[in-house]
Amino acid sequence: MSVVDIKAPPEFNTLEVLAAAVAIFEYNKGYFKQSETKVLEDNTTEIKWANREILRSQFLVDYRSGPNPPLVKVHDRHHERAKEIQEYTKKEIFNVLANKESYNTNLYEIINREYVTGSNFGFVASAPFYFKYSKEKDFYKERINNLQSKHVGAKDTKVYLDNFEVIRNNKSNNYPGYIIQGICEGNLYLFFTKYDSWADRKPGTIIHIEGKVKDHVMEQGTIPMTKLNRVYERIDRKSTRLNSSHVKRSR
Repeated sequence: MSVVDIKAPPEFNTLEVLAAAVAIFEYNKGYFKQSETKVLEDNTTEIKWANREILRSQFLVDYRSGPNPPLVKVHDRHHERAKEIQEYTKKEIFNVLANKESYNTNLYEIINREYVTGSNFGFVASAPFYFKYSKEKDFYKERINNLQSKHVGAKDTKVYLDNFEVIRNNKSNNYPGYIIQGICEGNLYLFFTKYDSWADRKPGTIIHIEGKVKDHVMEQGTIPMTKLNRVYERIDRKSTRLNSSHVKRSR
């Protein structure tokens, strides 16, 4: 009778893998669960690699005969963020102790180990997205907590909002563009924009905008919120509009 030596899967330092996941999240400008191949105008193909696939390639978990994902450089800032993410997940400890299994508790359990294996890389690859989404959610809750908002303006009237603070900026699932919420002078606003230049207006960004009142609604059923349309960013009220392909210059 022969004995087969079954080797345990290789293990990797968790913080090293998590730091690489942070760098890949930055490189990919977001989190992609599946790889996608696009055909370009010149009939060549371009692969948008899933974060998990880049991470597995980074640590030589897989051996490929075809094209390989890119090798992403990991810097000190990525290691610092990895430590932040690991610390942030510790808020899930109460749910873990209560045996409430979820994505969050599984992520907590995995990235707080000293070592992980290739089978855990999917969770680790998604951790930077979890951290970004959760921090933005925390920020949103903090900003609207006890907000004494009122509806602003009559329908179709123009409003100029100086020191408008972005508190939420989500890419629309239904149309190309972004859904933005913000606060100005204690009042809550919402608008949709198709311009990609709004993508970098992160929560906490302070800007000056103009727009027209579209409707008055209630956020979460209790907070008065003014919906806007035809929204543009301005440096000031007399300056050129930004975020528009049809620029109107002041006289």
